[in-house]
Amino acid sequence: MILNANKLSASDLEAIDGRRVLSVSIENVIEKDKLNEIARMLDENSDIKIVVILDPAVTGSPDKLTNLQIVQALEKVTRLALLALSTHRLQNIDLLSGLTKLESFELKGFYRKDISLQPIRQATGLRELELEYGLSGRKQVEFVNNLGRLERLKVATLDLGQLTPNKHMIDLSVTNTLKQQHKLSALFPNLISFECYYARGIEAFDFLADLPVLQHLSIGYTKKLVKVPALANPLGLKSLCLVNTPEFADMEGILALHNLTLLQITEPVKIPAAAFERLQQLTKLSEVYVVFNNEEDDSKFAVLAEKRGWRLPPTH
Repeated sequence: MILNANKLSASDLEAIDGRRVLSVSIENVIEKDKLNEIARMLDENSDIKIVVILDPAVTGSPDKLTNLQIVQALEKVTRLALLALSTHRLQNIDLLSGLTKLESFELKGFYRKDISLQPIRQATGLRELELEYGLSGRKQVEFVNNLGRLERLKVATLDLGQLTPNKHMIDLSVTNTLKQQHKLSALFPNLISFECYYARGIEAFDFLADLPVLQHLSIGYTKKLVKVPALANPLGLKSLCLVNTPEFADMEGILALHNLTLLQITEPVKIPAAAFERLQQLTKLSEVYVVFNNEEDDSKFAVLAEKRGWRLPPTH
């Protein structure tokens, strides 16, 4: 169950079993009695994701809390996403200093790129971190290096030469620039999932051959990818997602991934549409989404997908 707290009354929230709730979104401001019910849900279910849309221009009142005040009052939150959707730049997250139970933290939108993360340094159990514009500056890098339990990291820019090794890291997403990528395997030897968009700072993807347990690979918005990269264990790869990689032309490389269960190609590639019938050779393939240059090819592939029982991959 996904809730928008602003559209529900306090009595509506009171009637909801927190164990059934996946996430609660709050837009800028909320009444204290509603917030009490959300806190009660967190007592019942610590996995609830709290999503707060921030607008510093919105002010509170004696019976209402706004913006980071809302999060400050939810001391037991473990999964938090902040969306700074305002014409006013978010300058700091100082009010979050009392949050010690955070395990997942996301920050997106219009915020100061080198914003200090120190207010949440007491959340020593943080396992997931996503920064739309990070990592920006030495202090953000130091913050990440001090997260001994970090398992998932999603940032725009990453210089691997600045990071310390982390054997717990299993999921890395870089949405713009990756520097010193040859150090990836030494830093994160147990990486299971790797996502890379735009590939700035990367000339070739041969560094992926040093990742022994890689299972999920996503590459997008680049002309640099022309074939499936050499992998340490190609039979271990379970999913391959290509987004706008127009120079990719390697059906043989795909067919060598015998244990692939998910394939997603969301923009046309250089592989002829007829060649995709060969995907039937991948007997474990169960989720497929491929986009072609014309409706006729799309329709033909849809018939093949239905015949094979291929489902569409889940959206995130």
